[in-house]
Amino acid sequence: MNRARHGRLFLLPVAVAAVFALLAGCTAASNEPVSTPTPTPAPGLLVGHLYVKGGLDPKTYTYAAKLTATAIYTSTPAVYNFEAGKDGAFRIELPPGIYMVTSVPIGNESGGQVDPHEVTIRSGGTYTLETTSIHP
Repeated sequence: MNRARHGRLFLLPVAVAAVFALLAGCTAASNEPVSTPTPTPAPGLLVGHLYVKGGLDPKTYTYAAKLTATAIYTSTPAVYNFEAGKDGAFRIELPPGIYMVTSVPIGNESGGQVDPHEVTIRSGGTYTLETTSIHP
């Protein structure tokens, strides 16, 4: 009986050592750096209106047009095409960056080609672009 008790006492330190070895292994594994993917920034919003005025009629009008936003100052070129309705309004979500925006009237619309505009789109922000083309 004394021998059985001695055997159990011997097993206790072995069991304790095994538990510590397991805990040490778990701790070492959790100290390794975890790679986290870089989150994609939220898009920004470009909104605005196109206007035309001049000529014999002194009023200001809106017009439909095809617009292009071209990413500039970037190693990855990107071009986004969108349209302004007859009310001249446009709206597009774009990734953050700097863009050159151009427009050309659609069909028989009386709008002129507007000079290019450089716009900066920020993550989660809104950039408003109001342009007027003037006819002599």
